[in-house]
Amino acid sequence: MQILNILENFDLHKYGFGSADAMQLMAEAEKHAYADRSEYLGDPDFVKVPWQALTNKAYAKSIAGEIDLNKAKPSSEIKPGKLAPYESNQTTHFSVVDKDGNAVAVTYTLNTTFGTGIVAGNTGILMNNEMDDFSAKPGVPNVYGLVGGDATPWGRRNAHCHRCRRLS
Repeated sequence: MQILNILENFDLHKYGFGSADAMQLMAEAEKHAYADRSEYLGDPDFVKVPWQALTNKAYAKSIAGEIDLNKAKPSSEIKPGKLAPYESNQTTHFSVVDKDGNAVAVTYTLNTTFGTGIVAGNTGILMNNEMDDFSAKPGVPNVYGLVGGDATPWGRRNAHCHRCRRLS
């Protein structure tokens, strides 16, 4: 898919089937795709494969911009692309609007694996622990070892307070 996404940025028909330019475009697209393959692909039962990033059309366009028909790039000079970091599946968002136009938007995030570790009744829904991103006490680190500072009109940066936003 990545190779095809790269090639769609070129008018292959213009070059003609089997022409040197068409073959070079395909070879260059394949070199980039195989560099990414060696870095990012593996058994999806054991490796988080960044499928969306690898098949992203904007990413393919950026690769296409590196291809020069006047010079073949040696495979040794092609490095895997710098993909955006893997985004965890710990945040879910949904919006609901009823027939009268009443709307609700909910974003649910588990800050760490399994959130608080507490399940709400028999629902299977884990209670989140996103409040850990606030500083509960000055000088006391959160789960990541980060310490919020002192110095706001309230006396504490990143403190729990009405309308305060956490650092993350």
